[in-house]
Amino acid sequence: MSKDLGAFLEDLLGREPRDDVTDYLSKRGLDGRIGKGAEAEDELVEEYLALESQFPAPVAAGPRVIVIPGDERCAALSRIIAMDASRRAEVTDFRQKHLKGRLLGADEVAGWVKARGSAAAGGKTTVEGSVAGVAQEPGAPKSRYAAGRLYYFDKQAQLVRSAGLRDSGPLSELKSISVGLCDAHNVWDEPHVATWLLTGAPPPIPLALAEIYRNDLWPAETRAVIVIDPMTPPGLPVRVISEAREALSPVVSQRQPTISRKHAELAVWGEIRRGEPRKPWAALLSEWNSEYPDWAYEDRTAEVHFSRDVRSAWVRVTGRAWE
Repeated sequence: MSKDLGAFLEDLLGREPRDDVTDYLSKRGLDGRIGKGAEAEDELVEEYLALESQFPAPVAAGPRVIVIPGDERCAALSRIIAMDASRRAEVTDFRQKHLKGRLLGADEVAGWVKARGSAAAGGKTTVEGSVAGVAQEPGAPKSRYAAGRLYYFDKQAQLVRSAGLRDSGPLSELKSISVGLCDAHNVWDEPHVATWLLTGAPPPIPLALAEIYRNDLWPAETRAVIVIDPMTPPGLPVRVISEAREALSPVVSQRQPTISRKHAELAVWGEIRRGEPRKPWAALLSEWNSEYPDWAYEDRTAEVHFSRDVRSAWVRVTGRAWE
């Protein structure tokens, strides 16, 4: 994957782009559109999104984010928050100034943003703003959305889109208010809030979501960061973890829920062997028996059993194949 193209798309999408789609675009030379102006860059993003939606992700890749949709209580909560937020001065002022008091239909959002984003070509990007009077929580999660882009949810296409910003203008105002409302309401996400400001459709609030951080080189380092509503049924956390593990299969299939202290130590000795590949297994076994007499290998096939157990334990702990 082209690093420049990957970084460019991640900045605009607010998430990691798919390697297979990015590689395809790079081979076609479309990464040459980067830096050629807002129109060329927007066309590149549109082409990426079209390919991503047209061709499903490979099963091995799994989703980056797993979302458990909200229930009726979540929907009611979002409606209440939306009603409260709609009375804020910055929201009413924005809608009156840029929408003339008329909310857009879902099918009008992309066109409205594109019409105002085209004026930003070559302009200076803005910085994130915040809603007046709302203090940011210390240690609040860092947004995965870039400061210099507006992110909004296109309900017609069922995907998140983005547009460039200048240091002033309706899109910058929309970005600023959206970011501030997300600071105030951690159950909302930026793209849906921006669309709510334009349409009045309350953002969905999930019961839970899991962000997957894969490490294909060291599969055992793969992690899922789970955000969950504490008011949910007791069985939901188990369901989220189960879905996260299933999404990462076969990565997690190589990992065991528990491992004995002996096998944990054997795994570490596997790394010693990998660092000293010329050291005979017999020498390593002698050192092991000396350091761990209670776990000594002393039968006539001790060397075979020891080398097998070391390799097996190392694979279980790391998730990697022994090389």
